[in-house]
Amino acid sequence: MSAETEYVDIGGGHSIHFVAYEGDPHAGMNDRHKRPDNGEPCEGFISFTGSAWSNKFTDIETWDVQSWEPLTMSPSLLCNICGDHGFIENGKWRKA
Repeated sequence: MSAETEYVDIGGGHSIHFVAYEGDPHAGMNDRHKRPDNGEPCEGFISFTGSAWSNKFTDIETWDVQSWEPLTMSPSLLCNICGDHGFIENGKWRKA
């Protein structure tokens, strides 16, 4: 399976891909999206609270998962690169 097919479309121009680390299949997540200013591709990474990634790199911000299926997490996601801002609730992107 290619990296391209591992991304799941969650709407609003966002696709996500879970990242494994040290045996933890949900150590973090890539969020691929379109920049709100020009529509060009952008991507950010987040780490989940209590994951292998967040346990090793303790000085990073983490996100809490309320539900894996469908994915619901908090707080909101704010891209440090392009400023895109929203929530993942019930497996879907909701613009902030």
